[in-house]
Amino acid sequence: MSGDQNDISLYEEGLLKHVCPRCHFIFKHSTYPVACTNCGLVGSGFVTFGFYPNIEAVDILYSVFELRKHAKSKQNEIIKKIVFKLKEAFNRDYDFSKVDALLGDFIDIMNDPKNLEEDSQRRINAIKVRLNLENEEQSEQAYSIVGSGDNINRLNKSIVILCASLIEIMFKEYMFKLIEHRTTKFTAQKLADMLKHHTVEGYLSQIDVFFEKGFKTEMNAFQSGFYDKWASLRKNERNKLIHKNSIHISFKKVEEVIALAKESIDLFSNLSNSLISNAQ
Repeated sequence: MSGDQNDISLYEEGLLKHVCPRCHFIFKHSTYPVACTNCGLVGSGFVTFGFYPNIEAVDILYSVFELRKHAKSKQNEIIKKIVFKLKEAFNRDYDFSKVDALLGDFIDIMNDPKNLEEDSQRRINAIKVRLNLENEEQSEQAYSIVGSGDNINRLNKSIVILCASLIEIMFKEYMFKLIEHRTTKFTAQKLADMLKHHTVEGYLSQIDVFFEKGFKTEMNAFQSGFYDKWASLRKNERNKLIHKNSIHISFKKVEEVIALAKESIDLFSNLSNSLISNAQ
């Protein structure tokens, strides 16, 4: 890495790969000169070879990591402020990680609501456990500090939506490679036109017909459990967030979603390469 310690090199992180112009295999090289690991073509890095994922996905990746840097800084700022206010109120030091976990508890309760009175008591109980407070009065005082609207990290929502979009871009690109391999370029383009305004669920219903055991089985053969985590991201985090505000997502969830987006790059490059391997 170069520059600020929070900067990221997509290539160094294994998130930017080469694409062979001759056989279209996607690979990451470790020596120079660059040589395709499938057909052996030798060239001069990205001058000869294309790159994966595509430019649209790469742009999103850089945006995600830039936003994450600021979101993490904001999260640390929020927690430090709460720790300071709690020390002022109760004249004792509080552990950074416990306050971070408490913020996560609050969000979990908000995302699994019961009723106003019960949810309030659940938060009070979480405060008692995390902060080891002595009585109800102290817990309610801490509640007013921890539950303040100032403690919302408003960058989290954008990161989750961008990560979901990134995975969708790579999925759709793979899907049309698959259809082109199994049928024709003309058929792939016709299907692309037909699905243009469909949700990802519409795309998934079409891709399933190309696999004897379904696309979920195919995907899980390359990355176990990915399909269900991606489904959760689409149906729960992303769609709910679009219609709610940033208070519903924790920074811990942001980290999980970024990890899933990073996994998807290897997954879809491996799925794409399997088309080439099976054709040989």
